[in-house]
Amino acid sequence: MPPSTDDPILTTRRAAELLGVSVRTAQNWIETGALGSWKTPGGHRRIRRSAVQAMLAKERKDVLDDAFVSAEVIVLAAPAGGRLVQDALAPAGEFLLTLFEDAFAALLAVGASSPALFIIEVDMHQPERLVLLQRVLDDPVLGHLKMLAISSLSTDELVARCGGHGRLSALAPADVAGGLAAWVRGALPGARAPATSAPAPDATIRYPLMANEASRAAAVDRSGLLDTLPEASFDHVTWLAGHLLKMPMAVLSLLASDRQWFKSRVGVEEMETSRDVAFCNHTIMQKGVFLVEDATLDARFVNHPMVRGAGRVRFYAGAPVVDDQGYALGALCVLHPEPRTLDAQEERALVALANVASSEIRLRIQGRRLRSALSALAGDHSRLTANANS
Repeated sequence: MPPSTDDPILTTRRAAELLGVSVRTAQNWIETGALGSWKTPGGHRRIRRSAVQAMLAKERKDVLDDAFVSAEVIVLAAPAGGRLVQDALAPAGEFLLTLFEDAFAALLAVGASSPALFIIEVDMHQPERLVLLQRVLDDPVLGHLKMLAISSLSTDELVARCGGHGRLSALAPADVAGGLAAWVRGALPGARAPATSAPAPDATIRYPLMANEASRAAAVDRSGLLDTLPEASFDHVTWLAGHLLKMPMAVLSLLASDRQWFKSRVGVEEMETSRDVAFCNHTIMQKGVFLVEDATLDARFVNHPMVRGAGRVRFYAGAPVVDDQGYALGALCVLHPEPRTLDAQEERALVALANVASSEIRLRIQGRRLRSALSALAGDHSRLTANANS
């Protein structure tokens, strides 16, 4: 292909830099045909800038299309009701829970973050809450939003007052403890029946899966972090986790649909494992720290290859890392070849470091979105300039 100043030729490495991914990821896209390319006589791959711009444009469209594919749950409730909701949902790791007491602040958050679900505590003696609920239901921009009213009013009564048939449900306060988690899991994007072991029809899977696993795995792919080069900011976190907790092994894992890949690792040689041997499968199912004090005494892990084999793992502790849409992408974890435990301060430290890793991940995701938006703006500017000069 002849060179063109309007559409220059790029190396694979340069294309990867513009796309904000690793060279390996760019090569995978080339091999699958997702990124158009050709081979030079010397056998090197070359890519037109227009092909890179087309992929960025597609990514931008995907981001816009997926804007409402969120795992955030916003709750508007009085302090006692908020604690009731928090306690009912505390064990579940499928979503990010944000509590509000002020109706105006909750409404702003709903409009700004486009959550998947909105839970509101409302009753006959709170007409302003009924008005707020009706306004949210009537807003076409929030047509994706599913809502649950914690109320003595039935669903039919609320729908008669506020509308929202099919999007609005009700749960009595007395039923929150037993029924709230099931409703949330069933209403999340991409949700299926919750599973604590292998879901049918794939009987080969032997690890727990979230109710919205498909959406969670898609969020890992969208993050753009898989197969990227080591970064000091993440390496600092894993080193600090191992150092503070006196553990010889520490990793920051990402759980793709079929594998566990380590964005950062200390004391671990492997860069990835198959998904079915990942301790972190259990970590992302809950909030806080998942702890295995002695894997040889735990029926879930006694036959694990890292427990029985040369890896000799006895102790594991991990805390989930979460993206800006509330999805648990993986975990920050520490491991030890001997049985151990963590005290309350050590668990708090691990959660705090996992939150630091989550913040770094969110920065990377927002950076990719910004690059995509800037690329789109540059393309619009070029087209406007060309039209003005024609």
